[in-house]
Amino acid sequence: MNPSARLLQRARDGDSEALHQLLDPHWETVYRLAYRITGHVEDAEDLAQEAFVRIIHRLHTFRGECEFRTWVYRVALNVCLSSRRRRRPETECFDALLLRDRTPGPEEHLLQRSFQRRVCEEIRKLHPSYAEVLLLRLIEEMEYPEIAGVLRLSTKTAQLRFHRGMKRLRERLKPWMDEEIEG
Repeated sequence: MNPSARLLQRARDGDSEALHQLLDPHWETVYRLAYRITGHVEDAEDLAQEAFVRIIHRLHTFRGECEFRTWVYRVALNVCLSSRRRRRPETECFDALLLRDRTPGPEEHLLQRSFQRRVCEEIRKLHPSYAEVLLLRLIEEMEYPEIAGVLRLSTKTAQLRFHRGMKRLRERLKPWMDEEIEG
């Protein structure tokens, strides 16, 4: 039995130290996902906690058919998407697009924020199957095989949904882009 399998078994057997060792490395990723879906710190904290409660309660269902990280992400994504479906649409946004490394000047910052808000609005309007793949690929920077594992799709389907989602997103943004260029 490899070390991670032993750690998993100890966690399943009720060893709280093993549980912490198993789950702590995933806290930031789960929180970041929740924040990117909700756009609110408090909601993200609540959803991350809810996801970890669900992960702990379902630890016995992990069969090792995928990486543990992928399974954790799938559970967390399901919790976040379930919550999103329960919320009013105007409270949702993929504000993670606002989190970028580069620091623009004041004018560029205003334009960038405006564009990012528009992208958030348009992603929100896409069918969830496209929005999920766009989030995982663009924001979480996952590769297609990992996206396929999280969403329980084939790699080819994940690629197809990404490309179709991007096409629809571009179509939705085109009138706005044309308006900005003319203005």
